[in-house]
Amino acid sequence: MVTFAHDAPGTEATAWRRHPRRREVRALDPARLLAPAPARAPAPAPGRGSVLVVVAAHPDDETLGAGALVAEAHARGVEVRVVVLTDGEASHPDSPTHTPAELAGLRREEVRAAVDVLAPGSTPWLLGLPDGAVAAHEDEVVAALVGLVGDGRDTVVVAPWRGDQHPDHEAAGRAAAAAAVRTGARLLEYPV
Repeated sequence: MVTFAHDAPGTEATAWRRHPRRREVRALDPARLLAPAPARAPAPAPGRGSVLVVVAAHPDDETLGAGALVAEAHARGVEVRVVVLTDGEASHPDSPTHTPAELAGLRREEVRAAVDVLAPGSTPWLLGLPDGAVAAHEDEVVAALVGLVGDGRDTVVVAPWRGDQHPDHEAAGRAAAAAAVRTGARLLEYPV
């Protein structure tokens, strides 16, 4: 596994485009993927969801990885639930202006504002796990997601791709995949 470093350049867009599994990725058709949320009526046709649960390891992952999908789902009347696992307090460890605690507060406010723009009226679930240590809390994340999703027959869970090469993103993806299996929800993954 490649370890993530906050000051590393990250993965170049050309590397994502050359990835051997890229050809397997199909474009999403939001009309087929997302159905308006009926008042918990019988489950919609397979492949459609009336609840969209977006899992993000850090504040801003939800916007960078699935922001357009969140906005589209909300516009179609789909219930949107955004779950952010950490407060992102380790994103700028050498900041001369903000302590990790101050940064966590700012990032929580930023994610609330971003979700309010993408899906007005939706309130993100902020788990407050330690940034950089999601893998140590995977069972806790699975339990929280299973509790949030419940009967997942009408739910699409969207989470970071398990091959993202960032330990927190990969752990978030693994936990979401386990929760989807336990609840019967449909799982989609996004790279950050």
